[in-house]
Amino acid sequence: MNESEIRIECDRTRSTLFGLLWFAIFFLSWYLAAQFYFAGNALVSFLFLTLLVIAVKYTYTYLHQAIANTPIVIFTPEGLKIPRTFHRPLIWNYPGITDITVLEKNDHTLQMLVTGKEVTHPSGHQYFGLNYPFAKAMTGETRKKLEDAAKRYKLKLAFRKAE
Repeated sequence: MNESEIRIECDRTRSTLFGLLWFAIFFLSWYLAAQFYFAGNALVSFLFLTLLVIAVKYTYTYLHQAIANTPIVIFTPEGLKIPRTFHRPLIWNYPGITDITVLEKNDHTLQMLVTGKEVTHPSGHQYFGLNYPFAKAMTGETRKKLEDAAKRYKLKLAFRKAE
């Protein structure tokens, strides 16, 4: 980790539990796909095989995020860096970001919306869910890190209560 980076971390307990849940779904869909296949119902078996592929993807995503401690967002001197599991990280330049809005839903959930020309989503906002159900103290820490990043990189940051 570079000293000039500000990393917005995830709740590792949440990621671990989601990864284990998807791992259980993987084995359940594998078992049900085999049962339906041997019972002669290939269509239902194919549906469970599709669920199996999805379960593999999400099992890897959540457990990799928990084990490697992959952050959700990194504020670097070069720009806003978004790590992705199966692709190279995205880097958005700060002049391309018009504002960042953080919606405070409750004491353990923040919703970060980034707006700007770097965002490719059709709504014009990129959403980042910052959920800390097992580490509620991280919510205040994340809020402080976002304020520090906004000051350091001269970004427009607004906090609002979600309704």
